[in-house]
Amino acid sequence: MTLRLAMALIGSALLLTMTTASASALRLKTPIIIELFTSQGCSSCPPADKFVTEMSRDKGYKDVLVLGFHVDYWDYLGWKDPYSSKVFSDRQRAYARRTGRSTIYTPQIIVQGRDFLVGSNRRMVNASIASVRESKRKNLMRIIGSENNLGEALVEFPNAIGARSVSIVKYHSGDIVSHIERGENAGATVTYTNVVTELRQHSDLSPGRYRIADLYELDRVASDECLVLIVHAAVVGPIDSAVVLPYGRCS
Repeated sequence: MTLRLAMALIGSALLLTMTTASASALRLKTPIIIELFTSQGCSSCPPADKFVTEMSRDKGYKDVLVLGFHVDYWDYLGWKDPYSSKVFSDRQRAYARRTGRSTIYTPQIIVQGRDFLVGSNRRMVNASIASVRESKRKNLMRIIGSENNLGEALVEFPNAIGARSVSIVKYHSGDIVSHIERGENAGATVTYTNVVTELRQHSDLSPGRYRIADLYELDRVASDECLVLIVHAAVVGPIDSAVVLPYGRCS
């Protein structure tokens, strides 16, 4: 399938009116966000990697989206994680600064931008997810289409929420199996799920409508990748809303 044809099909799917019925027809995913900060060079990370991989396959977590952020501060120990990025380490540090923490660690799971947990602690992570489910989550944005320009999807932020920061996260949809040859996990074969490949952040967007294509270059989304748009009040922090966008494998 060519990119032009794919975008035309996406545009056709997004020909929506502003009625509630047509908006629900798109059936966009609005998941609870689980951010796992991990590394192939971290000896205590494989149990957390296994946990989130199992979570992604379990129908009991169908309302949850795991995002694997591979940090780069373990790379000096003899094995460079090919998925690591300083950008992801900086995101974890920003979370720490916001909450007054002086240190960061792996594996760490952050649930909905608000609960900070050891990534392998299944009991605590499940309790946090249950707490989010019990809260009244409300999607504070909507994705709409343009009848005059197919494929030009818009995101709308209502006046009621004020300025917001937006993280656009691109991730490899599904599993990646890696054999680690050196470092603390030498000889291990580990499965990673939804590995983040890029993070784009926009700070203090005012209420209104924005072309998603202006926030992120959609031709950069490969067929095995997805985009999720995450809205929060600061650079990092408690998440207001999250929507998986209908591009790539997630269309």
